[in-house]
Amino acid sequence: MKRKIFFITVAAAMLALSSCIIIDGEIVAMNSFNHSLHGTWKTSSGDLSLEISIYSITITGPTNFGEPLHGFVRNISLSGYSEETTNSIWIKEGNIHIRNAGRWENPIPYRYEAIGTNEVLVLRGAFISNNLNFYKQ
Repeated sequence: MKRKIFFITVAAAMLALSSCIIIDGEIVAMNSFNHSLHGTWKTSSGDLSLEISIYSITITGPTNFGEPLHGFVRNISLSGYSEETTNSIWIKEGNIHIRNAGRWENPIPYRYEAIGTNEVLVLRGAFISNNLNFYKQ
């Protein structure tokens, strides 16, 4: 019986650690980006783009462009994940969390919409005029 309890305890610990990663010596519980957000996203002008994979996001474009992403490191993969607050077939809302230059930044609210064959990702700034609209490529 003790042996069985030991193996169950070890298996549970391994499962718990499999959903964590180590960043700068710190164990971090790792969620992932929602599958709908995976891929390449660009603004209509093409000045700013996002490449989102399961655990990372790469931002490409000028550093002074786009209020919700202003000051984020560009052109390298940053750790991150999304948390959904609303999840329907065509609309998903929540927050994107990004680890920028070694620290977690404030969450960025987002809205994902699938309209026909078009997919739109809106990152919300402090004001509506600062929202960034990205289109799936």
